[in-house]
Amino acid sequence: MKFLKLLGLLIFVFSCRGESVDELQKIDQILHIYIKNSAGTDLLNNKNTESFYSVELKDLAADRDRVSVSANSKTDGDGTKFLEYIAGANRILQPNSTDAHQIYRSDIAVQYKTSDSATVEEDRMEIFYDNTPQVFQINSVIYNNVKIFQKVEGQPNIITIVK
Repeated sequence: MKFLKLLGLLIFVFSCRGESVDELQKIDQILHIYIKNSAGTDLLNNKNTESFYSVELKDLAADRDRVSVSANSKTDGDGTKFLEYIAGANRILQPNSTDAHQIYRSDIAVQYKTSDSATVEEDRMEIFYDNTPQVFQINSVIYNNVKIFQKVEGQPNIITIVK
């Protein structure tokens, strides 16, 4: 009896193993955002006198007005700070999409505060994504109506905003 149960369990496990690794969709949606001035000073490092008091991302396509979008503050190997944006803003399916190749866009306000006062400077960032059966990835980033990033296969998604 135990043998039949074990045999049944093995048949169940092997029949549920799913797709092979080659058939899985690759996800590449992490965006590293560096913010520097024209001299190359890291404006996210609060040790620099020119740095921003805070930088916030707001979803312009949210159901409610300007919902905050999570971006974690990180430090790279050189000690430079950056924001790591993974997901959170709504993705809007674009009209030029097909069943085989869907294009999505996230519309994000980037808000900069120079002190703890209410003074806020705001820019606009659009992130475009490609979605195919093989890959879901960032395709390009437009910042204040200028394309600042175009995906290069195998390379990380890194942008530098110059303020």
